[in-house]
Amino acid sequence: NLRKEHSVLCDEVKTMTADSFPGSEVLTALQSLGEEHEALKKKYQEECEMLKNRCQLECSERKRLYNEVIELKGNIRVFCRCRPLNQDEIAKGSTSVVEFDSAQENELKIIGSDSSKKQFKFDHVFRPEDNQ
Repeated sequence: NLRKEHSVLCDEVKTMTADSFPGSEVLTALQSLGEEHEALKKKYQEECEMLKNRCQLECSERKRLYNEVIELKGNIRVFCRCRPLNQDEIAKGSTSVVEFDSAQENELKIIGSDSSKKQFKFDHVFRPEDNQ
């Protein structure tokens, strides 16, 4: 009886193909998803490169237009350099009277003796940590 079952099972195994397993459908689905993923990844990288190039072009155009506006105003540019505290000032316990907004590279605030703040705008502000 066991030999009959064994021979029947052997015949079944011999007639089975790769398509008869449910795993083959999963394998083909995974392969197609992998190919789709690679295609999307390539498209994403191409689009990123295109956007970077476009951004560089826009930045250069903005800079060109800004320079043109400056020339029309009279080509005068005003810069401000805030020096760091020297050793004597640090030893006396002095603190900086200048405050910088990290989002604005061309603005600074002066803190008055009465804690009032006055804001000034320049073409560029060199901070105390900047070097020559």
